[in-house]
Amino acid sequence: MSEVDPSRAPKGRTLVTSTVLGTPPDDLDRRVRRHLASLYGTDTGGWELLAVRHDPEAVPAMPPPHDLLRPVRLLAGLYVCGDHRDVSTPQGALHSGHRAAQAILRDLGLPPAHPTSGLEEAA
Repeated sequence: MSEVDPSRAPKGRTLVTSTVLGTPPDDLDRRVRRHLASLYGTDTGGWELLAVRHDPEAVPAMPPPHDLLRPVRLLAGLYVCGDHRDVSTPQGALHSGHRAAQAILRDLGLPPAHPTSGLEEAA
């Protein structure tokens, strides 16, 4: 977070923000630090927990079965994107937006804006 907005952390310190799904367990600090150490490949033992906010509606529910790549091209000239077309996270919303943009460019006969290697084609 401090890379995005340096005013959020004291000078010389880094602020990390994470979202954890579900009800916070009693040992949240220990479990999250262990997971973040694995994710970031760093020792989190010296990290200081500043706050925990629990909002049961912060992330959309995504009950199974998961349709991870719902079509973004509905009809000729009608496209839709959002977290409901992919994974219900901000990353899913961005990914579906990319898929919609690629579908529009393809339908207009234009080259892709960026290479699609590793990205699924719009359905």
